[in-house]
Amino acid sequence: MVTAEINRIESVRRTKEEYLKERMKVCEKLAIKKKMNIKQPPPRDGGEEMSTV
Repeated sequence: MVTAEINRIESVRRTKEEYLKERMKVCEKLAIKKKMNIKQPPPRDGGEEMSTV
């Protein structure tokens, strides 16, 4: 029983690590997209709205 419990915990830990790795990949992709968006000049409407707020 104890070994089965340990194995279950280990499998959960592995899936968590895989999940975190996937999250990191997604975050990196989003960060790259954001960087590319930042390189583009912001629209004048958006810039003016930001300054008034």
